[in-house]
Amino acid sequence: MDRYQGWKWYDTILIAILLIAFLICIIILKDIVMSIACLLLIAIIITFFSKEINITLADRMIKKGKYEKALKYCKKSFKKRSELCLCYY
Repeated sequence: MDRYQGWKWYDTILIAILLIAFLICIIILKDIVMSIACLLLIAIIITFFSKEINITLADRMIKKGKYEKALKYCKKSFKKRSELCLCYY
């Protein structure tokens, strides 16, 4: 079983850097190919970390006392990788 790491602050910074790179490519350099490459990288990263994003959102909803929403996020994560979400159920 993999050790759950969750979505960390540096993951958000990575997405921000890729968005900035996208904007630079599209606005300043006018390079469509590099812009598409940046967008594809962002999509791959978000898809790869979607279960961690859902667990992080579920954790935040639990802390806010919104258990219905937390369960919704946990169910999304559970569909992708069941062993990461057993403790929430």
